[in-house]
Amino acid sequence: MSVLSACDVVARAGTSAELLGAHLEVAEGEAVALLGPRRSGTTTMLQCLAGLAQPESGRVRLDGVDLTGLRPHELAATRLRSLGLVFPGDELLPELTLVENVELPLLRIEIPADLAREHAAALLGRLFVGAGAYRVPSAVSVGQRQRTAVARALVHQPRAVLADDPTSGLDSWHALALFGLLVAAARDAGVAVVVATHDPEARRGSPTASSSSRTDGSSPARRRGPRSAEAGHAGGAHSSSRVRASARSRVSSSATSRSLRTLPVR
Repeated sequence: MSVLSACDVVARAGTSAELLGAHLEVAEGEAVALLGPRRSGTTTMLQCLAGLAQPESGRVRLDGVDLTGLRPHELAATRLRSLGLVFPGDELLPELTLVENVELPLLRIEIPADLAREHAAALLGRLFVGAGAYRVPSAVSVGQRQRTAVARALVHQPRAVLADDPTSGLDSWHALALFGLLVAAARDAGVAVVVATHDPEARRGSPTASSSSRTDGSSPARRRGPRSAEAGHAGGAHSSSRVRASARSRVSSSATSRSLRTLPVR
């Protein structure tokens, strides 16, 4: 049974029909990359999955609950408890330390402050952030900020993590590292992960953190990553695009890789 699904979604951005009849299913432990050029509908799909945009027709379900039928306050509560979001760049609050950034989702669902700090610090430790957890974002490396953004999305144990163009502004090596980290999050935390990206690095193998990784993110071990769910684009920036696909990935017993099927945009 899928954790997150979209069926026959029709959605528009301005006057452009970006998604027509889009279909997507993601199960627990799966990581799916929606890869396509800008204005191909990847971000629009992600917004529909998060309940941030309402499709004109079709259904989006999270654990069997139809998000398109929820009221705004119900959607907000669902996002708070059941979804983790990773934004373009890291979007960390600059005045807070890394651990303070990560504990915010727990405090918002009224977890006691001492427990929130304990869980946030433990998760950052597992992601090899190290002593940087108690520094502000400007004082740590790009790799540590990457991992902190993923930790913030995972700390409240959501059912799904949605990442919108998370490698924006990153070089090739750090882009690969972030894709690998999201794949590992799907495997280790048992969540459904969907990444909307324009970055072709999603097709390649991804270096991820290992016990031999340095805490500054400079030399993690390499692990084979997922093949991307690819979206092509036809026509101009305002032409209609059609997404017709079913994306599923199988998790092997060793869970060292993912297979993602193509999402063509016609």
